[in-house]
Amino acid sequence: MVRRRLKELGVARIPRGAQTRTRQNPRGLTERQLEVLVLLADGLTNPQIAAELVLSTRTVDRHVSAILARLDARTRQEAAAAARSLGLSRERSA
Repeated sequence: MVRRRLKELGVARIPRGAQTRTRQNPRGLTERQLEVLVLLADGLTNPQIAAELVLSTRTVDRHVSAILARLDARTRQEAAAAARSLGLSRERSA
């Protein structure tokens, strides 16, 4: 109802909110943020994560910032600990 009213008032861009999959994920992380978090928890740097996921380093920087905010973590180490507590880290093969 609110969306309809906003459209009637001429609002062109109405945020749609989190998708169902995002709401179902731990701490409201997107699928891509979960992928980044797993790699972050494995100790990869942003450039290494970017190479692994075929993304730009800047995009990974933004994902990491969003992850830290959503996990209420101040450091990558805190985010990695949160990932492990959520069962999201993986063993990396050498």
